[in-house]
This record gives sequence, C-alpha cells and structure tokens, in this order.
Amino acid sequence: MTDARESWGDWYEKVEGDVDPAVVELREQLEEEDKDSVLDVGCGAGRHLLYLTQNEFDAHGFDFSESAVAKLKEKLDELGAEADVQVADMAEKFPYDGEQFDAVLAIRSIHHADLSTINHSVDEIFRVLRSSGLIYVQVPTYEKLEKLQGDGEEFEEVEPGTNIPLEGPEEGVPHHNFKREEVHEIFSDFEIEDLDKRDDHYNLLARKLS
Repeated sequence: MTDARESWGDWYEKVEGDVDPAVVELREQLEEEDKDSVLDVGCGAGRHLLYLTQNEFDAHGFDFSESAVAKLKEKLDELGAEADVQVADMAEKFPYDGEQFDAVLAIRSIHHADLSTINHSVDEIFRVLRSSGLIYVQVPTYEKLEKLQGDGEEFEEVEPGTNIPLEGPEEGVPHHNFKREEVHEIFSDFEIEDLDKRDDHYNLLARKLS
C-alpha cells in the first residue's frame, strides 16, 4: 500500500499541468445551470479543484496519494482558499453523503483499477450526485493500450482490458482501457449528453436523471 501511494505521489509530480479546456467549458455550464457543489474524484495535486475554488465553487476532492493531497492543501493555504480535500480510496465507499454534489469530475482517475472497482466507483458517483447533476469523465481508449503494446511496453494482464505496467512511472498501478460500448454500458444509469474521443481518451459528459 505504501509503495503504491509513493508511486502515485511521484507520478503527480510529473503530470500536473494546465486546466483541461473541457473543465473550463463545464464550469460555464455549471454557472448557467446555477450548480455550485463539485466533487473531484482522484483530484491529485489539485489543478482542477484549485481552478474551481478560484471560481467560487464549493469544491471537494479526494485522492489515494497522501503526498498529492498534502501538496494540494499547501497550495490552498498559499492562496488563502478553502476546499474540503481528503485522502481516500475510490475502491471504498466515498466519504460523502448521498446526493451531496451538483457535479462530479473523474478526470483520468477511475480507470486506475479493475472493472469491479470501476463499477463500484461509478455507483458511488451516482450515489453522491444530486438529481440532474452532471458528471465529466475521462478514461483511456482500448486503442491507446494497443499503441503502447505496439511500442514494446510490457504489461501484466489482469482481465480483458485491464493491465498492470511492468515498468515506467506507473509501474504496478492497474489501468483499464475502454471500448466505446463499454463506456455506454458502465455509465448506463446516466443520460449521456456528449461522448467524444480526444488524445487517446474518451471524454464523457452525462447527467443523472433520477
């Protein structure tokens, strides 16, 4: 467990960067719909959570990496900003009440698991989201896995579509790569408003209707 958390911390140091343009668009939509409370699942060191906080959203987030959450708390203190951030595991029950949030982000986070855990995470997203709430999710495509395998990267297959890298910055961390029909199946309890493919990832915008 400790090794996995350290791997996550090292990885976040390398990949944290600019706010995804889709999050800017989502912020505008949330403002138009007068939605305020947002959860960032797998928030990392906070590039999106900080952006939402600075735009006066009621921002919450959790991550598996203790070092990433500590880094995010330091940034919040430096900015004099407030947000609820916690260390938690998406394989367990999310530490929030039912129907607590107007929107949930899961950007390149929930695929770091096997299918059973992914389905659990999606069920938890549904539970904590209010009726008519929005989700924005990014997950890697199956084609991305095929490209990596073609480039000679080595993986241990756990189940169809789920593999564990045997080297590199995410060594030992499971990854599930999605086919389009799988996205529809896993998020079947939501109404999909948009699903496109960009940078070897599916980008999903969907709404909870019940």
